[in-house]
Amino acid sequence: MNKIDFRDKVSPSINVEKTKFIIDPRQKKSSYLGLETVSFRIPANMANTFLDTKTGLCLKGKINLLDIVGNATSRMDLVLDKAGVASCISSINIKIGGVSMSYNNYNIAQCIFKDLESNTLYAGNQGLLLEGLKQQAEGITLEYELDAQSAQVNPEKAVFDFCLPLHTLLETDQPIPLFGSAPIDIDIVLEDTCKIGAYQYTEAALPAGTVNIENDNVNFTDLQLLGNYIMFSDQVMREIDNLHNGVYVLHSTAMYHSSDTIPSNATTFSSSIGVSVSSMKRILVSHRDTGKILASGRTLAQGASTESLSLGHRVNGLNNWNFDIDGVSYPTNPVRNVNGTTTQGGGMFYELMNSDDKYGVLSSSGSLAVSSGATNDVRCSVAPFTLNMTSTGRPYGGSGYNVGSYITGYNFEVLNHGKSRSMRDGLSTTGSSFNYEGKFVTALPRDMRVDYFIQADIKLVLDTKGSNVLTYLS
Repeated sequence: MNKIDFRDKVSPSINVEKTKFIIDPRQKKSSYLGLETVSFRIPANMANTFLDTKTGLCLKGKINLLDIVGNATSRMDLVLDKAGVASCISSINIKIGGVSMSYNNYNIAQCIFKDLESNTLYAGNQGLLLEGLKQQAEGITLEYELDAQSAQVNPEKAVFDFCLPLHTLLETDQPIPLFGSAPIDIDIVLEDTCKIGAYQYTEAALPAGTVNIENDNVNFTDLQLLGNYIMFSDQVMREIDNLHNGVYVLHSTAMYHSSDTIPSNATTFSSSIGVSVSSMKRILVSHRDTGKILASGRTLAQGASTESLSLGHRVNGLNNWNFDIDGVSYPTNPVRNVNGTTTQGGGMFYELMNSDDKYGVLSSSGSLAVSSGATNDVRCSVAPFTLNMTSTGRPYGGSGYNVGSYITGYNFEVLNHGKSRSMRDGLSTTGSSFNYEGKFVTALPRDMRVDYFIQADIKLVLDTKGSNVLTYLS
């Protein structure tokens, strides 16, 4: 346990202590496979103790590429998806007192956030990938290789240590009280192995496509939840409690998800967004080709083709788009593509988002570790693989993996009070007809899945003189 103490020399009873905590999964398992749930519990009834939200919570562990065949010689590479280690998380569910919130398709949201970042080491940028230019994605490769005696070659290359920041409603504006009567339960559902990256396989004894990627090809070990407690002396806590009169109100941002499918051959669309909130700050929309979104299990032949990296696949070709709430268009005039058929308007979206704060901290440093050196010399090099966009930036009829996330979106917070963090700064969708509308340059050749991620204001309330459990207002 790492501690940082502050003690007042004049009044020794004034004491603040910060302590790092490490929590093991409640399942008590040595390893976990895709589609399994990993549960953590931050205890309650901890006198004078708060959860430090500035440092946040991190998921720590190892991802391991396991043997896929029993032949004397074989080699298999796994390239993690656009979102890095976050592609391994399917969903996160938070339960705390009267609050229960699920972050579904968490990895898709993180893939979007990577595209919005400006660090080129993580294939994120301000529109280059969105515009469909020939850019390169960079990331992590895990390797499993056997020699002629069936001994593993360089086994360290099949293991990757990670520490991944978790972005949820627990990123509040003030520390979260832990002296209420309800613990914080965090359930993390791991993604299906076949969806967390691209697989490349070499085995002369087997014909291509005869081996399936299953959940037992990748596992997770040494999983732990990391964070920090802030603890006050009794005197300080009495003063804090008097200031709040026993009622603690915390501001936070929640993220809601819904999805829809726009059918092939469509030239125009109006998609209903099934999310009802009282203070919508921002919406992000991901467009993906359903032909690239993989079902459970896939063959190695698929893994070596453009069907890989399903989280990052994108569909563009929009001529214009807008959001409609009760007959009112946002923005007032639909956003139009005026850059021709190859750029598809990625830069237009960036300008719309330029004035908005990002969701949470969103630091990439914990989710994608890189270092210098040649691919064969280090496990995680700066460019262990490259994925090139097609010349048109489209996911059909061309070579390349098309890993960009084509994104549209709108910042509703600036409609009212700019960057003020007061409740109800956004726009209400409660009881409203909320639609996403647009027109394509040409008819869709295949179905398109649209994922909606809505960020909305919420307030968490702990009444120590009442129920003494956290509840929330949305």
